[in-house]
Amino acid sequence: MAAAVTMASLSLANSNSIRKSAAVLYHYPCPDGAFAALAAHLYFKASSLPALFFPNTVYNPIKPDQLPLHQFSHVYLLDFVGPSGFVQQLSSKVPRVVILDHHKTAMEMFSGGNFEEKM
Repeated sequence: MAAAVTMASLSLANSNSIRKSAAVLYHYPCPDGAFAALAAHLYFKASSLPALFFPNTVYNPIKPDQLPLHQFSHVYLLDFVGPSGFVQQLSSKVPRVVILDHHKTAMEMFSGGNFEEKM
């Protein structure tokens, strides 16, 4: 199902009717990631802001070059931060990357580093 949702999201992202929107990448299949995605969906729906959702598995993670990053003003990472360098790759291509992750390893990955203003 994750692949179908991802393909549908990519297909929608490639349509000409989409202007700058948010990309929401969430940890899948995981209850924490699923409920974070639900909360994001409710927020974007209530605020009438466009957002595309991409389930991300640790076994077959999304790579930045698989996303139409030029179409996004923000990328939200929910319940994961990706492998080393993933966030930096995203932040070099979109105006803002927002990370919401409760894992200790996520904090350790960025401790002591220099953060760009867009993260």
